[in-house]
Amino acid sequence: MKILNSKDLLQLMNNATENRIKVNDFEIDIEDHLDINLNIDSIEFNNCFFKGGRIDFYDFVRNDDIKDQFCSLSFVDCIFGNDLYIKNCCLYSLEFKNVHILSNNFSISSSDISRISIVGSPGRYNKIFCLTLNGLSFKKTSIDIRLNEFEGMIFINNCIFREVTINANIIDKINISGSIFEESFNFWRNQLISESFIKNCSFNELKGDHSNYGQSMNFNDTKFLGNCNFERIQNRRTLFKFSKCNFDKYIYFDKSDIYEISFDTVFFKEIVSFQNLNCDKIKLNRTHFDKVAFFNDLHIRNPDNCDLKTIRLIKNHLLKVENKIDYLKYSAIEHNNLLRSSKLNINDRILLNLNKQSNDFGNNWILGIKFTIKRGVQFFLLLLIVNNFVISKYPLSLNFKGEIASYSQILTEFLKFIFSLGFDNKEIQSNGFLYLIFIAAKIFIGYGIYQTISAFRKYGKS
Repeated sequence: MKILNSKDLLQLMNNATENRIKVNDFEIDIEDHLDINLNIDSIEFNNCFFKGGRIDFYDFVRNDDIKDQFCSLSFVDCIFGNDLYIKNCCLYSLEFKNVHILSNNFSISSSDISRISIVGSPGRYNKIFCLTLNGLSFKKTSIDIRLNEFEGMIFINNCIFREVTINANIIDKINISGSIFEESFNFWRNQLISESFIKNCSFNELKGDHSNYGQSMNFNDTKFLGNCNFERIQNRRTLFKFSKCNFDKYIYFDKSDIYEISFDTVFFKEIVSFQNLNCDKIKLNRTHFDKVAFFNDLHIRNPDNCDLKTIRLIKNHLLKVENKIDYLKYSAIEHNNLLRSSKLNINDRILLNLNKQSNDFGNNWILGIKFTIKRGVQFFLLLLIVNNFVISKYPLSLNFKGEIASYSQILTEFLKFIFSLGFDNKEIQSNGFLYLIFIAAKIFIGYGIYQTISAFRKYGKS
């Protein structure tokens, strides 16, 4: 590989006989700082190694009146050990393919470029430390960032794009601010690692499905004008936060598995879907749904960490779509959360505890049967114990010194005790204490039977 210094590189360009230059197989050593300011249609670097001081490409201008003019700058199979700046350019195409950019400063700014391509190969990702896009107004451009490994940040500030594709990359984090994405923003099958931020932006259609969003993804003061898709996100460590955001069209979080999703001061104008979403926690604070939200088969792994406002909002939307089964599930979560409230009065606490023990707030008919039998056995034993110390005509007691009744007789009396009304049972009525125990037992047994039937009706019509 031949070696070029700054002076040699400029001389090579100045001596070019054509308006298109190819620089192949050079080690380019920038002694201090190199500005390349040439009005050349096309410059292509192939298999070059840049090192030394900073290099600036600027004032590349294309004449839009000449339709066949193709003003481009491309780097293929190149390595950069120095800072790279592209600024104040008017280009048709800017391309980076199979590159390795080691420097801390890789910036594209204040330019009008119709097409930007930073694309690696399936077996050879571009290795880039960081990328800054600043002050760009690509109203008619497409930007394509695929198959790259960014060890640092992608920073996008104060830009306007028509179409953006960021697919199949490994990125430490993303920071986007003050930018407008007029058509589509595709963010598919990327893997983020750290905490990322998007604020004061405007998106049209956003496709962010099948990506791993790392530690957290924060959207603040952002408008979503078109449909949004965050389906099939799989990372149980990821926290999604939306603050002061508006969604004008449909948004989907279906079939995702994340740690937490949080909305604060968010307005949904169209349908939003959380179907088959799995998370540890969900928060809906100052959140308005203009239309229905679908929470069918939403699974919250730690519902105790959710506030009552969120659970009630989910429960109400489940009722709107007539999903009675999930409605009862979140009604039970609401009541369990109420039980932990220190502000709950004693009467409500007793009632909620009874509902929890008897059928888990309408969700478990087996608990209803257990509650009924358990209370029946408890009161029946109490009846037998009291009968040791009173005068009555009741034939059974827990006096083991006397003759022990047969199992058949005990079972018969137990079933009569539970299932008969007993208002004409002279044996029980023969003593006031026994009759009082019987009436109290009937209250609890009847309550248990009612709770069992209520839980059975969980699968009936609402």
